[in-house]
Amino acid sequence: MIDSLNAPPAGIDDLIRRGLAFHQDGRVEQAAECYRRVLTIEPGNVDALYLLGGVQMAAGKSLEAVMSLSRVVQTDPTFAPVYRTLGHAHKNLGNWNEAADNFRKAVKFEPENPDVWNQLGYALRWQGDLAGALEAFCTKAELKYRPGVTEPQDDLYFRYITRAKLKHDIEQMRYLIDKGLIARRYEKTITTYADLLANFPEDPNDPYTVEIPERYRAALAPVYNRHVYYRDTPAFDESPLNAGNDWAAIEADYEKNNPGITYLDDFLTPEALKAIRDHCLESTMWHEFRYPNGYLGAFINEGFFCPLLLQIVEDMATSLPAIFKDYKLINLWGYKYDSTMTGINMHADEAAVNVNFWITPDEANTDPETGGLIIWDKEAPRDWDFDKFNADQGAMQAFIRESNANMVRVPHKQNRAVVFNSDLFHATDEIHFKDGYENRRVNITLLYGRRDQA
Repeated sequence: MIDSLNAPPAGIDDLIRRGLAFHQDGRVEQAAECYRRVLTIEPGNVDALYLLGGVQMAAGKSLEAVMSLSRVVQTDPTFAPVYRTLGHAHKNLGNWNEAADNFRKAVKFEPENPDVWNQLGYALRWQGDLAGALEAFCTKAELKYRPGVTEPQDDLYFRYITRAKLKHDIEQMRYLIDKGLIARRYEKTITTYADLLANFPEDPNDPYTVEIPERYRAALAPVYNRHVYYRDTPAFDESPLNAGNDWAAIEADYEKNNPGITYLDDFLTPEALKAIRDHCLESTMWHEFRYPNGYLGAFINEGFFCPLLLQIVEDMATSLPAIFKDYKLINLWGYKYDSTMTGINMHADEAAVNVNFWITPDEANTDPETGGLIIWDKEAPRDWDFDKFNADQGAMQAFIRESNANMVRVPHKQNRAVVFNSDLFHATDEIHFKDGYENRRVNITLLYGRRDQA
């Protein structure tokens, strides 16, 4: 460990070595001083400039980082790592055009790096280029989740598993085999999954992740949490939204139920509903499993997208302009639930408007008065940060009591969409669904606009 800067350095290499040691020790100011000393000796040293930009980022000084990293680009435009870091620095500053430009350059140097494509997707999304963002996210997902990888990987998505995830994947693989969408040889994978499930901890509701035992890793590496099957779900020639909906009445109801709650039935056409449901049943895209309540998630940057979903996103905003104004889609996900577990706890979302819609048939729900969404009609305080309004259950419960918020229960119904102000606290209602893969409750969420736009 380096204790001070007082010892005379042997030269540039020693100063850089000291800077790296300081940075690893969390002493970013001392690290920055090492790199500045290098630059007094050799002003154009790209290693020192790049490392200085990195510690400035670590210290929360993104503007200074942009200045340091831009000097790297000016000195050596072939210095590949700088573009990714410079993209992050601009992202921190909200400079989405500059962030996207740098991530575009980064993917040219690192075309096989899923993380760089992911960052490009986010920058394009905030820039308002949803089609470009989806293309970048698609490339990221294809790289990260491609099947057939023979060596177990360190990424937690491939090393860890939960009982709920394992149970779901067994059911989904059997469903795909029965429909003839994947080969019968995957029955061997189901046998391996079943053996792993039989050796899981005793508590059947244990939601926590466990590392996949070594004896299973090689056999599961080519298939576990990968796009073994991904359904092609194109856009429709006509709008997928039900033309019979009275959009003006929906806008009026949203406005009447201040601060903004409404719902509509027969949201999608029957053909669109079936296509989206098939997409969610068939595509092996339910990668996120680290939730304490045991549900699974699929996200826009991890494979949860298709042209039909994008068409729904755009047509929804066009149909309800008084609600969606000029808001752009900022996030999109799906959740899939095990009938033996609970749903999402109370939270609000960092957006302007939420759309939640349900696609599981009504006959799967054994209690038609529940299974949907509970919304409280008081907005989260504007000075609360994301962690507080999204995860601090104690603070939210206290706020609900003290503000005398009223609870609005919207029961589950297939093809029902709920549209509401994203600042309203909400939670999944009780879940009483039948067992069986096709009976799993699935909701899809669209988030429009930033919180500060509402």
